[in-house]
Amino acid sequence: VIDLSGADLRNAYLWKLDLKNADLTGTDIKGAYLSEAKLSGADLRGSMLGRADLREANLVGVDLSNAKEWTEDQLIAAHLEGATMPNGHTYEDWLKDKEGRGEDMENSGPS
Repeated sequence: VIDLSGADLRNAYLWKLDLKNADLTGTDIKGAYLSEAKLSGADLRGSMLGRADLREANLVGVDLSNAKEWTEDQLIAAHLEGATMPNGHTYEDWLKDKEGRGEDMENSGPS
């Protein structure tokens, strides 16, 4: 397991990087390019996601509990099956809740 907890990865170019099951708790990935990265099973609790490019990133089973500065568009661009979302719900329940209430699920979070 790779331990990058608390790391500053702002604006890093991490395209297609394999960080499966990595410990990324509290990591700052604002503005990082993570398109197509393999992060399945990673722990991203409390991470700062602002402007991170997550297009086609494999976030299957990740823990995004208490992640900050994310947007709905940013998260739905990734593969999130089985993930724990920032609000603590599973991805699947998060989608159902969003559809059921018709709410915008964006979170600007603290800077």
